[in-house]
Amino acid sequence: MTSLSTVRVFIVTGGTGALGQSVVSRLLSTGSHVIVTYRSKDELNALADRLSGDERQRFTPFHVDVTSYPAVNEFVDHVVNEYGRIDGLANLVGGYAEKPFVESTPEEWQKMLNLNLISTIFVTRAVLPVMIRSGYGRIVSVGSRGAIQALPNAAAYNVSKVGVMWLMETISNEVRNRNITA
Repeated sequence: MTSLSTVRVFIVTGGTGALGQSVVSRLLSTGSHVIVTYRSKDELNALADRLSGDERQRFTPFHVDVTSYPAVNEFVDHVVNEYGRIDGLANLVGGYAEKPFVESTPEEWQKMLNLNLISTIFVTRAVLPVMIRSGYGRIVSVGSRGAIQALPNAAAYNVSKVGVMWLMETISNEVRNRNITA
């Protein structure tokens, strides 16, 4: 087994979802150590059941509310203390709600913004300084078709995904000369 100092360390938010499980499997297949945030114990168990013994050695789940800035900071501090680095971040947490704009409620808007945009802001904001200090990092955040084409009956979702797209563009422009991609 490779020492942890030479193994890439990735955080995957939403790693227990359908897309997340594929990303986690792919990262584990490269020999990386993967730290997955989760909300649902059932989804976590389904993911863990798919992993081989070696993969389980390089897989660490954390129950974290990624819409809470203090919880995210505590989580990232723990990861850095435990593993000494964060090489990559995949922001995959998200949700979808469909409702005509005039019927949407403030609570539904807040939910879409929290799940899709605020979680990405909070986790990226906590991880990026670690990457800047180390002089290396890769950040991938998943958008959707709704970020480039306004889907009907999904205003809150569309707006939240546009925010993710422009957040990544902004970060990319800010760190492009630091061996960090977003």
